[in-house]
Amino acid sequence: MTNARIAILTNGEVYHSCTDLDAPNEMDARPFLVLDLADIDATLIPELEKLSKEVFDLDSIISATGELKYIGAIKRAVAAQFRVPDVEGVKFSTTKVEEGAFTQKVREQFIPLVSKAAQQ
Repeated sequence: MTNARIAILTNGEVYHSCTDLDAPNEMDARPFLVLDLADIDATLIPELEKLSKEVFDLDSIISATGELKYIGAIKRAVAAQFRVPDVEGVKFSTTKVEEGAFTQKVREQFIPLVSKAAQQ
């Protein structure tokens, strides 16, 4: 057992930063910050700077992790929808541009259109 509040798990390319927000002394299943060196998200730079030795403030980091955790999860979910839209994603997009029922025929028509639009 440890009193560590923050853990960083990595394979050398992707870094998962976790904390114990959900349960004390137990790292959360979802990281509050994911840094992929092959695809760096510039919006994470200020958050990474907070983890540096010179400005490290545990209370400040812990207070920001809840929001970071959910924003990161939402961004990953949206990105996944752009890569491979599921039926719910296709339905969401279709109902924003097409009136009427979301039938099997409409779904089959819009699956490739939503995929193409997401790639563009």
